[in-house]
Amino acid sequence: MSRRNRLVIACKMIFLFAGLSLMSMAGGCSTESHNVQFQPNFVPPGERGIEVGPVTSQAEDSSNIDPSKRLADALHETLERERLLVPEGTKADHLILTTTILDYQPGYWFWRGILPGSTTVLSVHGDLKDSASGAVVGSVDARRTVGFWHPFAFGQWARIFGRVSKDMVQELRIRIEKQ
Repeated sequence: MSRRNRLVIACKMIFLFAGLSLMSMAGGCSTESHNVQFQPNFVPPGERGIEVGPVTSQAEDSSNIDPSKRLADALHETLERERLLVPEGTKADHLILTTTILDYQPGYWFWRGILPGSTTVLSVHGDLKDSASGAVVGSVDARRTVGFWHPFAFGQWARIFGRVSKDMVQELRIRIEKQ
């Protein structure tokens, strides 16, 4: 093989890898949405912290993971990192976040991140309750999807819980601090 042929093959390989990298970063889809609503007469409690209440799931889960436990752990970690976590059993007036997983689809095991239809989806609804009265003072909704050929699609079925919990906590922090 001549030197010119080797150079042509090397250039083809470089262009192939560059094209695949560009396609994986530019292609695919990922969406997120989150919304927080409080009662019009809501006044934040003296303790501006949030306790993680029960996390339940209405979604059918065919995988071998427990989405309720994963989301509860992610909420604990995110609230602790943001210095908003109130330990259970605290006597001071604070907010309690009870969460329900509305939809969870991990995508197809082998084809996650490669083919259409292997989208990872997590949709969550949370109610904020006043610890003193038990009344619902607000709600937070968050939904995130990661589709095929997204640069972060591989392993997203596990990381999506942390991303959704961050979305929820960021929205809550903004609204609580505004009041």
